[in-house]
Amino acid sequence: MVTNSTKILENDTIVVELEYYGWLCPCPQWITKKNKIIYESTNAVNKDKDLSLFWNIKPANDSLPSPFDLTDDMENLRFKFTGQFYVNPQFLGDEGEKEPAKTLLYYSVKHLK
Repeated sequence: MVTNSTKILENDTIVVELEYYGWLCPCPQWITKKNKIIYESTNAVNKDKDLSLFWNIKPANDSLPSPFDLTDDMENLRFKFTGQFYVNPQFLGDEGEKEPAKTLLYYSVKHLK
C-alpha cells in the first residue's frame, strides 16, 4: 500500500470520468455516468439520497487545478481524473459533513467537451 499524509491509498492508479452533480449540501458531489443512471432511476421512487453512489475528490497537491478552473460551461461539468482511491472513506473537512465518503486523490484532471 502507498501512504500519503498517514492515509492509506489503494495500490492501483485509475482513470475515471466523473460529473459534478451539484446539490446544495456538504456531501459528496461527484458521480459516474453509471451511478447517475442508478441514482436518478431509484431516486424517482425513493426520495432518500443514496450518497454511496457519490464520491469526493481531492487534489494530490496544491498546484493541481480545481476542475472548475478548467471551464466556464456550467452545463457540462464532466471531467476525466487520474488518481488513487483512499482505502477508507474520508472526510474533506467541509462544515456540516455528516459522514465520510469514497474519495479519489487525483493527480490530473481534464475537462471533457
